[in-house]
Amino acid sequence: MKKVLIGLLCASTVFANELFLKKEGLSTYVQEEEFMVAEGENVIGPVFLLPIAKLQGLEIQGKDLKIKSYVIEGDNKNWKDALKGQIVSVEGEGRFLRGEVVNITDDRIMLNTRKGFVVTTLPKFPSKLSSPLKWQELFSPKVTFKVTAKEAKTEKFILRYPVQGINWQINYVLRRENGKAIIKGFIRLVNNTPLSLRNINVKLLEKGRIFKELPETVLPAFSKKEILFLEDSFPPKKKSTLPDGIVSIYENGLFKGFRMLKDGKIR
Repeated sequence: MKKVLIGLLCASTVFANELFLKKEGLSTYVQEEEFMVAEGENVIGPVFLLPIAKLQGLEIQGKDLKIKSYVIEGDNKNWKDALKGQIVSVEGEGRFLRGEVVNITDDRIMLNTRKGFVVTTLPKFPSKLSSPLKWQELFSPKVTFKVTAKEAKTEKFILRYPVQGINWQINYVLRRENGKAIIKGFIRLVNNTPLSLRNINVKLLEKGRIFKELPETVLPAFSKKEILFLEDSFPPKKKSTLPDGIVSIYENGLFKGFRMLKDGKIR
């Protein structure tokens, strides 16, 4: 078989990605990309991953393909490391410098500027060190992988990896008035990261099973999103057990306190 090495640096087709979300710990992100492959050996990438990825758990799949190896670049969680090689501006204290970061050590920054090599102190408030790149662009790792294919075709690749900082909860509001009790249930999506996710298919995991699917969901950075999933009399007419969660109790319009709903009962 003829071996062909192809560097595919063009943009890939992005599909509707999925987030399998857990209440605690690491969740699973499923990212789909599409590239052309040639018969033989191919180099695919770079493919940019989410900056909240835990790359020790990265899995790459392709139909009828053998993934031989992959290289990860830019997995920098430290801002000083992430800025190396990037163009930045240093402003304040009577100076304005712009150049490529060579290194940042302690309180000094080394820059390659148009006028030459410069070593200066890191700016302090209210001065600033800034980059034209967004947070996602600075901190998103990228992966390039080598595969062998039996024939030339368009191939869909699936990348799975754990992500941190996004979880979900269940909250209830129980209102008692005139001897009647009404309960509302809310799904709370908690995003504790600087990353905004748009149009992703979220699948909520509860005790190893999918509790609910939320297609084309938007999760703004540093947000808590509440989604109504239940409004019924209490105890509910349906016999199915409600998922566990915190209950805010109101009686005749007054807040009475927090309780816990567990195994279908308020405790």
